[in-house]
Amino acid sequence: MLVCFGIIGLLQNILLPGLILLKVFKIRGGLIERFLYLFPLSLVTNYLIIFLLAALRIYTRPILSLLIAFEIFALLFLFRRSFRTPLKEILFIIEKSIKKELIPLTTTFSQFSHSGREIIQNALWVLSGFGSVSAILWGIHVWRLNFGTIFSGWDTLFSWNAFAETWATNQIPAFRGSYPQLVASNWSISYVLQGNNPVQFFNTLIPPLFFLWIFLMLFDLGFQKKETGFFFAAIIARYMMKKLMGDQIFNGYMDVPAASMVLLSLYTILKGNDRSDKDQQQSIFLSLVFASEAAVTKQSGLIALIVAPFLIHRCLKAAVQQISQKQKIGWIIICSGIVLPWYFGGLIYWMINPDTGAQIVDQGIVQFNQRYEWSHKFYLIRQSLGKYFYVFLISLIGLPFVPKKYRLPFFLASWPIVILWALFFTYDTRNLAVALPPLAILCGFAFDGLIQKIILFMERWGVAKIAVGIPFILILAIGLIIFINLLPDEKLRQEQDNQKKSLFGAGLNQELLYGVLGETHETADILTNYLAYFLPGYGNCCEKVDFKDSIMFEQKLSQSHIRYLLIPQFVENLSWESYDVLNRCTESGKCALLSCSNGYYIPYCLYTVNP
Repeated sequence: MLVCFGIIGLLQNILLPGLILLKVFKIRGGLIERFLYLFPLSLVTNYLIIFLLAALRIYTRPILSLLIAFEIFALLFLFRRSFRTPLKEILFIIEKSIKKELIPLTTTFSQFSHSGREIIQNALWVLSGFGSVSAILWGIHVWRLNFGTIFSGWDTLFSWNAFAETWATNQIPAFRGSYPQLVASNWSISYVLQGNNPVQFFNTLIPPLFFLWIFLMLFDLGFQKKETGFFFAAIIARYMMKKLMGDQIFNGYMDVPAASMVLLSLYTILKGNDRSDKDQQQSIFLSLVFASEAAVTKQSGLIALIVAPFLIHRCLKAAVQQISQKQKIGWIIICSGIVLPWYFGGLIYWMINPDTGAQIVDQGIVQFNQRYEWSHKFYLIRQSLGKYFYVFLISLIGLPFVPKKYRLPFFLASWPIVILWALFFTYDTRNLAVALPPLAILCGFAFDGLIQKIILFMERWGVAKIAVGIPFILILAIGLIIFINLLPDEKLRQEQDNQKKSLFGAGLNQELLYGVLGETHETADILTNYLAYFLPGYGNCCEKVDFKDSIMFEQKLSQSHIRYLLIPQFVENLSWESYDVLNRCTESGKCALLSCSNGYYIPYCLYTVNP
């Protein structure tokens, strides 16, 4: 039954409430867009319901089961006509929707007969699109790897999952540190349904979805708007977040979820930019809801409540002017209902208990900043960012190449966070998470803008009329140079050596050879039948012997240059006579046991041999 309840809990987290809201409120958009809305709409609905139920002390399995049953019946009712629709008609509707979604691609291929500039631009869009799809596939791979895992992050164990377990006991967690509870409250659904001793396997599938959502949003923006910069952004974000976030992507930290929610708020506005006024009003409302949702994911998500209104006013000004006063008041009440209860409760808790929670965190931050001079902080920044320091640099100096409509919004969504991090929070790169997708977008458009300038230069000077073979050779040469630099000789050799170190018995190699004798041992003073000479640094390490031949064994053991003996542990892999030779050697003190390893299908022991 745990599997059944776990699956139901997972569906409640990512699907059921969102489907109802999409249908009831007739939320419009493309296939990918509406799919992207399902998950966050489900999360925020669950959060509000759980908060209310826990406040009333009725957040129990029977009540939650009734709620989910009601949702299922509601969905059956809402989609009752779809169930009676012939399969042929359903397939036709799906085909029509997919064709509509693929319009940008079909128009692109139809334009390949146009000017040289359009050909280059379309080719670049298609190629970068493949890179964006690769990022999505990698996000799916990360999500798949989380199947059957448990939470292992320090903050997850002691904070986020602990909060979820508190919710599951029909209690609102203490406002200690004012950590928002959107995701933790949703995790509690699975725990409530499973009852005593619940398993975490279903909840661990949720964190990587936020990571995947970032790539899906960037891909959809790039595809539907035909903006190559968003495709570049997806590629940059993939590698940058992999490096700077590490396993925090999937082990239950709230930094990537907050980043995903902030981007979702901005994504919704950009998607509504080219629609009718009525649809734009819907986009405005959804953007504000998602911005509020970002704020209750983690404190860093509050940036969305600053940037989203600015972007709304900038991109959807006409639709804003048509919103009635009644609508505005209603939207304010809804968004306040999402954000204020937790933060207001946290403020009251902090006023009553000033020596706990947030103050402890603040003291740690103050002590860290007192410990380091500004010059050392810059070193910490360079060390933390590594080569991705240049992404930050390009996003700044490349601003003139970014389209005006994207320049200021994504700058405001990223660089204030970057500056705050550089000043106070350099002890952990995860504090940068919220800024990374907007930074990737700025950098992506900077690259795209530079390329467009180059294409324009080519067109003005008639370079586009040059035989296609010449730029092809140049592009191939540049690509080859870049590829060679990315994979230098030493890196290739190092990678090969790392893999070779696992030949035969990886544990044995590490425990008895590399761990005891060092990374290199080229002196032929190890007597063994183990194939150690295939290992990096051990090409001339060994004197070969057949341990079943006791006479040969004894003769070679007596040689003056032999200093080590690597031999199977059990008599089954020796002869009795050879085993006697080993016993006599150890009894005389000539052979002394160093260590043994079971890291091979035949266990081995390493002895020192005294001359």
